This record gives sequence, structure tokens and C-alpha cells, in this order.
Amino acid sequence: MAIRGDTSTGNRLLGNFIGTTPSGTVARGNGTGVLLDGASFNTVGGTAPGARNVIAGNRSYGVKILGISAEGNRLQGNCIGTDVSGTVSLGFTSEAGVLIDGAPTNVVGGVEPGARNVISGHNNSTGVVIRGTGAAANAVLGNYIGTSADGRAALPNLGAGVSIDGAPNAVVGGAGPGAGNVISGNTNYGVVIGPGTSGCRVEGNLIGTGANGIIPLGNGVGVWVLQAINTRVGGLAAGAGNTIAFNRSYGILVTSGSGTTIRANSIHRNAGSGISRAPAVAQPVPLVGLARLSGADQGVPFVSGSFLSSSGSPGATTYTVEFFASDGAFASNRVQGQRLVGRLTVVGVGPGPVPFLFGPGSGVSFAPVSVGDWITATATNELTGETSTFSLPVQVGRIA
Repeated sequence: MAIRGDTSTGNRLLGNFIGTTPSGTVARGNGTGVLLDGASFNTVGGTAPGARNVIAGNRSYGVKILGISAEGNRLQGNCIGTDVSGTVSLGFTSEAGVLIDGAPTNVVGGVEPGARNVISGHNNSTGVVIRGTGAAANAVLGNYIGTSADGRAALPNLGAGVSIDGAPNAVVGGAGPGAGNVISGNTNYGVVIGPGTSGCRVEGNLIGTGANGIIPLGNGVGVWVLQAINTRVGGLAAGAGNTIAFNRSYGILVTSGSGTTIRANSIHRNAGSGISRAPAVAQPVPLVGLARLSGADQGVPFVSGSFLSSSGSPGATTYTVEFFASDGAFASNRVQGQRLVGRLTVVGVGPGPVPFLFGPGSGVSFAPVSVGDWITATATNELTGETSTFSLPVQVGRIA
């Protein structure tokens, strides 16, 4: 199926079997399943059950959206790479399930009931690829990528769940209801944010778990930020934090680039470190020296520590320190942070040590912790946007 040209607008592709038999259970592939070449504001699928397309078994791309004129298209409610049930892989493509190449402001999925695509089972490639400087402000919302239609079993995409390559201001998930994706079970990476990418946001997703946030369906690496600029993983808005858990290597891996901000995520039970930065940036890692509960503090800890300010000038630099707790059941690798406890703003003046101290009476709001929990912390330089790796953990004790 091909829709071409900048006058090809407003078309709707509904209820088709593209690359399969009419039963939607046996592959009979085309080259590319659906091509939108320079065509804008078209809809592939829809939110009603009868609008769903099954796009699977094709030898090249499942859906390809191409060119700067191909803006504002929507892919909704489809099975891309699976059979009609969403539980069996027919994704024998040599290329991505969905490719957005140089095309801006397209939406894969959506926040509305029924808008979710299942983009899974691409045995030779990646689920969703967004690439090129012209591919600005595309959004991937509310999909199951690398899992079955019920979000309970892995149907891996071989490369990654989502790959952003040189495209500015892409959004993967969101803070609002229904915006987060389940990106789990993929062979190599959950999300890859590649060279030249700028302003990408990854928010509100489950990365490495089933749709209930509990079933372990790890990717290889949860999120890989590779030579990208001003990437944000998580955020301060309610619901913007991701759950990044059970991945078979790192939770978040940052390799070069600049301005990678990591906020308010639940990062736990990954086989490698929760956050790894290689090479290390000149961003201080907090040192938590003490975490204690007193008899009357109702679960609010006294936490003290410090870090070395990276400011190279006499001027003040503002840092946000976030504190996380992990209980024993999730502490197979304790250099992670299962749940956000609270955050504190501190100021460093020139290079040198920056102490922090808070607890009951400090005026900072904290979630309760328990004796035996493990406390870790990260520090974010508010000028550069860089977030550190997790501190070494300190176990919460009790003061008599």
C-alpha cells in the first residue's frame, strides 16, 4: 500500500491485512507494507477494534513514512509484526517495523483508548526508528513495543524497541495518562538515542517490565544515550519518571554527548549499574555518609553527605540532589534507585566540597523509608543539565 505526494492528505487505512493471509495468521509478505511518501495527515488504523490493521510478514519495512512533507500522520491500534492476536511473531522484516525518515510531527500510538499499537516480533530489526534532522517532534505514545498484546510476554524486536537517530525533539512516552509505552523484551536495547539527536524526552514508560510494572521482561540495555545532546530521561512533572527494571545489562547507559538529565525514575533490578556513564563526565557523584531513622521521625530519614562541585569558577552553581531507596528484595545490584524519596537543592560556590544535610525539620518533603532500606543519590548540575551516576549505597539504620 503506497500513498504518495503532498496532496495525498486525509486518507484512512482501516481493517486491512497487509502482508498476511485474510485470517491474519500466516505471513504472505510484501516488500514494504505501508508507504507514506511525502503524504501528510493520513491515519493508518484507528481506535475502534475494527479499524486495526495487521501489518506483518513483510520483507522490508512494516510502515515507512518518508520525507519532509510527510507530516502529521498517525499510526493507531495496529498489530505491526505480529499476527492478528498480537501474540505470535510474523515480523520477518529485514528493516524496522516503523520507519519515520526525515518526516516531522507524526504520532505512533496515542493516549486515547484503543490507540495502542503492538510493535513486536521483528526478528531481524528494530521496532520503531526515527531518523534524520527533518524528522522533528515525532511522538511514540502508549504502545507495546517488544511484548505481546496483553503486555505479559516478550515478543522481541532484535535491534531495539525504539531508536532515535539524529532527529530533534522526539518524545517517547509522556507524563499524562496513557502516554507511556511498554518497551520491554527487546533483544539488544529498549530505547537508543543516537548521535546527533537533540532534545529527546523519554518519560513515563515501563522499560524492562510487563504492562503491570512487575513482570520481568528485560531488554538488553534499558536506555542507551549515544553522543546525543540535551536528552531527558524522566522529569519533574508527576508521572514523568520511567520504570527501568530487570534489564539484562545497564538500566541507563550514557556514552558521551552532553546535557543528559536523568530525573525521578524508578531504576532497579537491572543486571548492571542503574546508571553508567562512559567516559565519565565532570559531574560530581554524591557521597552519602549517613542514613538514619530516629524513634519519632515516622520514616523520614536523616541523610548527610557531600560531593565535589564541578564549578571551575568563583560563581555559584546550583545542583539538585535526588535520593532513592531500594528495599532488600530489589537490591541484587544496589547501585540503583527503586523509588524516589525526595530531592534537595544545594549550591556550590567554586570548586570544592558541597555538603548536604536534611531530615525531619529541614523543610524538605520526603517519602517514608524503613530500617534496612538502601539509600542512593544522584546530583544534577542545573547549568549543564548533566546528571551523575548513583552514589554508593548506604543502609538505613536507627538512632535510639
